[in-house]
Amino acid sequence: MVKNVDTAVFSYVKSIKDGSPLTGTKNFDLKEKGVSLATTGGFINDIQAKLDAATAQITSGATKIPTTVG
Repeated sequence: MVKNVDTAVFSYVKSIKDGSPLTGTKNFDLKEKGVSLATTGGFINDIQAKLDAATAQITSGATKIPTTVG
């Protein structure tokens, strides 16, 4: 798992530059490209198609991922 903190920082800096700073809480999830999978070394090549399909299901909203516990 990779947390793409650069995505959040870039979005925030861009919002300031554009004159409309982001405020409040913003989740940088899979759909917002705030997280990704490390693919170095080819260790997941055998399941990459399944991962891509799961990613598509999650980002389209077809599969709901809970964001809170309880």
